[in-house]
Amino acid sequence: MKLTKADYWAWLLLLAAPFICVGVLLFAAPNANADPATDTAYITVLEDRGIVYDSRAEAVRDGYRVCTLLDAGFSWQAVAAQFSSNSGLTLADSAYVVGAASAAYCGWHATAFLEDEGVLA
Repeated sequence: MKLTKADYWAWLLLLAAPFICVGVLLFAAPNANADPATDTAYITVLEDRGIVYDSRAEAVRDGYRVCTLLDAGFSWQAVAAQFSSNSGLTLADSAYVVGAASAAYCGWHATAFLEDEGVLA
């Protein structure tokens, strides 16, 4: 049986649909556990460092994106490098964003920074 062009695109869409849904859930949906006080503290820490976002929502979304990437197994260094290349922030400021986000939104990753510096051995 030969597939037509329409059949090809239908199968491709059918196979891609689960990945599209997961992407939407991870990156576009608001966090059900959102806490305005935590968001404010996170943004304040960034602003004290001189890191300013265009919007509060963008800053919080990036914070949760950090946690998603750390949960997926990326090292904090890899996440910082990605943020640096995508945002125009310096690597040091990107690492600061990763540290602040992990402390605010996914504390189970925050100890990785201390372990890497030999504080927690």
